[in-house]
This record gives sequence, C-alpha cells and structure tokens, in this order.
Amino acid sequence: MLERLEEDAERARYRVTLYLPGAEHVAEASLARGERKTEWTAWSPAGPPPWLVAFAQAFLDGVRRDVEKQGAGVPARWPQRLAYWRPAK
Repeated sequence: MLERLEEDAERARYRVTLYLPGAEHVAEASLARGERKTEWTAWSPAGPPPWLVAFAQAFLDGVRRDVEKQGAGVPARWPQRLAYWRPAK
C-alpha cells in the first residue's frame, strides 16, 4: 500500500507498506516529477523480499509517469493512496 504523506507541485513522499503473512515492512519513498529515481528510507523491519520491493517500485514509477503526463507548469496531482492485493487461493 502507498499512502501519500507530503506533496507539493513537484514532489511527493509516500509511506510504503508491504504486507506478508505474519509481517509488515514499512519504508518511505520520495519521488519527483522529471526525476527517474526514488529515494527510499530503510525498511522496518529490514529484509522484505526483493521481488516485493521491485513491485512497489513499479507502482511508484507508474505514479511518476502519470504525474508527468499532466504537463509542465501544472501543479502535480499526486494520488493520495494506492493499494494492490491478490485474493487468497
């Protein structure tokens, strides 16, 4: 789950929570319109599966692309919350 903590016209900071059976891993991610990198804080607790971190990064990359499509000179509209889940099998 991604929850927006702060935003301005060019940047946003999100709390990223990765849910696993028996564990939750939380970090913060900052991204900016026009920049191709994401700044991460340390995960708490450390050690979420790399594939799940990559999945969260893909979500953030999509958010950034959507904001960039809004056009230069327009204040960014960063989404408040994004969630993804899979039904139990």
